[in-house]
Amino acid sequence: MWKPRPHFCFPLAAILLLTIPTLAQNDLPTLSSVTRELKGGESHSYRIVLSSGQFLHALVEQQGIDLITSVFAPDGKKLSESDSPNDIWGSEAVLVVAPTAGEYRVDVYSSDKRARAGHYRIQVVTLREATQVDKDHVEAQRSFNEGINLSVQQTATAQQSAMEKFRQAAPRFHAAGDTYREALSLSSIATSYRNLNQFRQALEFYNQTLPLAIAAGDRRLEIVVETNIGGMLDVFGDVGKALQHQQRAIELAREIGSRGQEASALSNIGKIYNDLADWQKALEFYAQALPVFRAAGLKLNEALTLNNIGIAYSQTGEQQKALEYLEQALPLMRTAGNKINEAYTLLNICRTYRRLNDYKNALDHCNQARAIQKETGSNAQAAETLDEIGVIYSAQDQPDKAAEYHEQ
Repeated sequence: MWKPRPHFCFPLAAILLLTIPTLAQNDLPTLSSVTRELKGGESHSYRIVLSSGQFLHALVEQQGIDLITSVFAPDGKKLSESDSPNDIWGSEAVLVVAPTAGEYRVDVYSSDKRARAGHYRIQVVTLREATQVDKDHVEAQRSFNEGINLSVQQTATAQQSAMEKFRQAAPRFHAAGDTYREALSLSSIATSYRNLNQFRQALEFYNQTLPLAIAAGDRRLEIVVETNIGGMLDVFGDVGKALQHQQRAIELAREIGSRGQEASALSNIGKIYNDLADWQKALEFYAQALPVFRAAGLKLNEALTLNNIGIAYSQTGEQQKALEYLEQALPLMRTAGNKINEAYTLLNICRTYRRLNDYKNALDHCNQARAIQKETGSNAQAAETLDEIGVIYSAQDQPDKAAEYHEQ
């Protein structure tokens, strides 16, 4: 019987609130087009004078470092913050309609002190008296940011609320001609559906996102969408098309030299071969991806690949080797803070112990998975775990107890 397992490598950016030291407002450089280097944990601030009701739209293009932008009113109140799920590339927006006349501050910073130094280019796109479309553009960004904050919580309720925020944002971004952020909104809806195991709806929104990513000219976003479409098609058993999308992702990644994204697609192809029971071929693709993730410090991607290597070894009957890889994956999952995939890894460890006839350890890991599933509200995943607990009790000649869990 087919059972879904985690294999996607779509990074989400966690939003952290920091107190950022800044120069006196008068000493700050004026906001203008400039390219600068920025290191992890550092911040740069700019000033700009706005009249009441004036609309400012600026962009910060990230180049190798994940950045956050914030806008502060003359009285120091924070008006907006942007931290998109685009990792270390793509743009962060500065969108605000000035509530009062005065000097505003724009901060650009990295919340991760360990982040490698990168560059960014900041430029003013629009500065004018706000129209209704401009006001809606600002509201779209606010809704989008609220959705991101909700989506990282990983509970079913939070995912549903996040989707509502993204749905509010998408048409407003469309009306403003902000194709890139419209694409991010639709992709985020798809990702929330994916996290809820509602794969058909996820595929629908990823398919809507792809032409927008192409129109926006963002190859990295296009690669992310291609790998996720491939993942959804794999879930539905359309292996041929799934492989086509993953191969397209590899081609695009090689064109722009994105090793991490190439590795994600390679790992996903490994998962497809795993589902086809060609475990040796699966292990070959995982082996290509794993060192790239390790070298790049992509802990979640490394954890997912280790988990999938463990599954492949378990399917070939090498349970001790499977356990070795799964137990490497678990602390990395916890470090990454990904509860949904942590629970899947615990379930896979549970299955492996059961195949080794170590029912005590099997139940212990399944119960750990259940505790997380109650927290996240992942019903489909919970059903898998309850079913596995039933199998464990059946293996111990406790049919009544097994039936109790199967019925749940």
